[in-house]
Amino acid sequence: MNIFRSLLLLTFTLIVGCSDVYDTFGIQSPTSIEHNVLLHLNNGDQPAAEDLVLGYLQSPLVRFKLVDVSERVLFIHATLLRSRFMIESASYSFSYLIDMGNDSLESKISKIVLNLDQKNNVEENIEKLKKIVDENPNDILLRWLLAIECRHNRIHELGAEQFSIIVKSWEPGPAVVHQSYANILIDLKQYEKALEHRYRTVELEPKRWSYTSLGNTLTYLKRYDEADSAYKKSISIADDANSWSGWAWSLYKRKAYDDAIVKAKEALRRDNGDYEAIIYWANSLEGKHYYLESLHLNRFGLALHPDNSSLVDNAIRVERKLNQIESIRDKK
Repeated sequence: MNIFRSLLLLTFTLIVGCSDVYDTFGIQSPTSIEHNVLLHLNNGDQPAAEDLVLGYLQSPLVRFKLVDVSERVLFIHATLLRSRFMIESASYSFSYLIDMGNDSLESKISKIVLNLDQKNNVEENIEKLKKIVDENPNDILLRWLLAIECRHNRIHELGAEQFSIIVKSWEPGPAVVHQSYANILIDLKQYEKALEHRYRTVELEPKRWSYTSLGNTLTYLKRYDEADSAYKKSISIADDANSWSGWAWSLYKRKAYDDAIVKAKEALRRDNGDYEAIIYWANSLEGKHYYLESLHLNRFGLALHPDNSSLVDNAIRVERKLNQIESIRDKK
């Protein structure tokens, strides 16, 4: 097989007249790919970085195993997928790296990441990953993975520290870096700082999700008119349930219960199983003291999503309020 592969490569090289196998197939070498991926990421163009990596992995050179797949490029591919929270897709690449059987840095990291994604021995594995990052401080992709896993496992302070280093290294950097950093800052209640990165996110990727997140952050800051504008922009990009339920949450937080219900209904018209819309509608009814209607709606949500802890908690809370009211009536 190795002899056949070598002969095939030699034949292609002679036909095309190139001295380099990657030139022969018109693709970049793994070293060049990593260099250019980092340039694209630095410039905030993650889609271009992803296309470059996919071009290599889907090339005849790799697909027909004329050369061994580059562990580093495969690792970059897994990292890019994981950065977009495509956990299952990323796990295939991380698992492939492990199955290659090499005792490489990428293989070791892949084992740690898969454990962290399953929330196995989180403290131990975060410490292992941090140690590797500390030993390779200039490898920004490793640091990015650490930041991502901190976000996933709700280790906010360490995650914020890593993202802070990344955004200083990349200018402007990918939208998902700013999005994830802002999410951590929200959890840390650093809303003003989070807003800076929300604006950077919509600048880099003006998508439904980025404008919805911007609206949410503006809501935390009680800048409601600007929040409404962000939700309207989100809906203009993608008129789907997520856009409307995000707006419903914002209105519920403002105690604008009637308006929140209207938006939640719009979300459910687009997806009648949207549990977030059900929650905000039910909570708004509770806010209006329509406890029985709220309980029925929570139970409807539980019929669709029996394992949803928020619906369970909400139903229990509302039922207690109803029982308290009945108890007071009985005493009268």
